[in-house]
Amino acid sequence: MTATLRHLRRLGMQSALLTALAIAASGCCLTKKKDEIPCYCAQGLLGDRYVRTCVDSPLAHYYMEHYRKGERLNPQADATIDAVRASLPPGFPSREQLQAIANNYSCDFATLLLAEKFAYEDFYAEPFRTFFYEEMQRIAVDPWSEPVDVPPNAKDLVLVVVPGALWESQPELNGSFQIQRAYLAKFGWQSYVVRTEDVGVVERNACLVANAVRHFRAQGKEIVIFSASRGGAEVYYALGNYLRPEETTHIRGWINVVGTPRGTPVADEFTDPPMRCFTSLLLWIKHLGSIEGVESMRTDVRRAAFARTPPPPAHLAILNYVAVPLSGQVVEDNESTYKRLRKYGPNDGVTLVIDAILPGHPTLPAFGYDHRLIEPNQREKSLAVLRAMLRYIHWRDLNGVGREPLAQQPPRPQQEPPDQKETAEDSAAASDTTLSLRAPARWLVEEQATRPADAAQPTTR
Repeated sequence: MTATLRHLRRLGMQSALLTALAIAASGCCLTKKKDEIPCYCAQGLLGDRYVRTCVDSPLAHYYMEHYRKGERLNPQADATIDAVRASLPPGFPSREQLQAIANNYSCDFATLLLAEKFAYEDFYAEPFRTFFYEEMQRIAVDPWSEPVDVPPNAKDLVLVVVPGALWESQPELNGSFQIQRAYLAKFGWQSYVVRTEDVGVVERNACLVANAVRHFRAQGKEIVIFSASRGGAEVYYALGNYLRPEETTHIRGWINVVGTPRGTPVADEFTDPPMRCFTSLLLWIKHLGSIEGVESMRTDVRRAAFARTPPPPAHLAILNYVAVPLSGQVVEDNESTYKRLRKYGPNDGVTLVIDAILPGHPTLPAFGYDHRLIEPNQREKSLAVLRAMLRYIHWRDLNGVGREPLAQQPPRPQQEPPDQKETAEDSAAASDTTLSLRAPARWLVEEQATRPADAAQPTTR
């Protein structure tokens, strides 16, 4: 009996420890009420999308309900909004400007201003956005309609996905775009996933991305890269540090979805004391690896790497797909981290919205959705984004955009990939140009997205 009681006591202590760790890691506390975000019900424009939700301040409420509609009913609020808008430069504000607005007024007010900039002052948006909206309309009528104004070899392109963190251990996060890949497979698109480490170091995963790029080049395949969250940092690092420009000419496009090329303040907070010990324990308990992977996503680490990494090659067509939520539009899973990040400015629950953007390329905002991007039409939207990207690539080809000789592009310092010890199997797979894409190198990609049994293309098409 004594042994049984001792065993139960031990189990109880373990359960209490795990509960305490989960509470600490999620940013919750027993006095959660003081962390609640104020809710002012509002309806109006977020960017160019009409929404009904909660906002966090009377100023954000007034801006959304009246100011954006041209109604000037409160002279004091009007003067404040006019002054803040006048202080912002054309185009997108800086991270520091957005943080100051969030702290001086409210995070939602800063988000509304940034959303308006995305909607009307993205100087690189066209012609991509026009292509995207046209494709959304075409797909709504007939998703099987043939795409127009795309490269002649569009159907031969391979889709390569660089997934986000936890893509294997938590597939419900859709970190490898399995939902979108299964849908695109219905239309004949072949897709693969680079087998990155779940909580791996960015530089090590970037090495795997570089291997994947070289593999498809050896196969004579042109590719379009889709990166999710952390995958954006890995693609950016691989392009600028591990790959020479001539090794990337077969990459036709890169769709950077809620990317984190400059890291995330969440990693800062979870690797600083006192959270660091809790993070290490949780990773150990869940068998997810060491804390180095989280540390590699710190903002000081990634922003420094971003600053010293050459930009992607000019021939590469790039799209920034960003999430832009207001406080009332964040899903429950992201609420705790969203609250942590509010002091830094507009964020999607994982990263700062402005940090997700690669400058000099079109941005397609998902107004009203957070980092999870649980959009009701996400399947159809993925097809529209892909078709729009193909049209954008074709438009660039026709207009000679980004096609200057490689010799004229800035020199790139080449780094030795970390822990890069290639086995004989890897070497043979990378050099064998007859290797079937259905049996790729083991370090390269996951299996192709499975096509649903009921998703066969109609024989009439």
